[in-house]
Amino acid sequence: MKNKIIKGRVTAIMLTYKRFEQMKNAVQMFLNQTHEDKELIILNTGSQSYKKIVSDFVKKMDSKQIIYIEHKRKENEFLADLHNIALQFSSGEYFCRWDDDDMYSINRIKKQFDYCEKLKLDLCLFKNFTIKLNNENFKISHKGFFEPSLFVRNLDKYRYPHVTMCEDTMLVNRIARINGKCGVMKENDFNDYTYVHNGDNICDKTLFQDLIKLNDVWEN
Repeated sequence: MKNKIIKGRVTAIMLTYKRFEQMKNAVQMFLNQTHEDKELIILNTGSQSYKKIVSDFVKKMDSKQIIYIEHKRKENEFLADLHNIALQFSSGEYFCRWDDDDMYSINRIKKQFDYCEKLKLDLCLFKNFTIKLNNENFKISHKGFFEPSLFVRNLDKYRYPHVTMCEDTMLVNRIARINGKCGVMKENDFNDYTYVHNGDNICDKTLFQDLIKLNDVWEN
């Protein structure tokens, strides 16, 4: 499947399989985005009961900006592969991750879109973000850049490699290796992206703790 790419549109990719309450909040944060031309692709790999709950929710939302897909995950499919499957249904000029358990400011998409357009970038990342751990918020100024905040020009050559983990880092590396133009927003707001530890993350809690230890933390 190859959709027509629509200039100015941004596709957000959400994978979900069991976090309904968080997913609902993430959908609402997407709909509240100030960038108008946008679409959210929800790829659901959960149980049949979870698929029904999410399907009913999406139908009730009745939004033309939401594309809902149910997918039976194969043994050799990793998160990177699932993102690529979702991207087959995309029509955005750019795409970004939209994790179902994280939080985003209403201007997240607009800021990255405007930044990419202004500098003619293929990839934009945030330097500043917030970690929510044990009900505490830590404002992080990354010594490099925050990979999950990636915002990428939607080209076939910019797809996730088939890897078991660190898929965002690997995609950033791939784009850099083929001379894609990359930029880091160094003065974005800390709340543009909040990375939430909820006890059910793919990454271990130590990743969140290491991010806090290894980077500059600002007062709340």
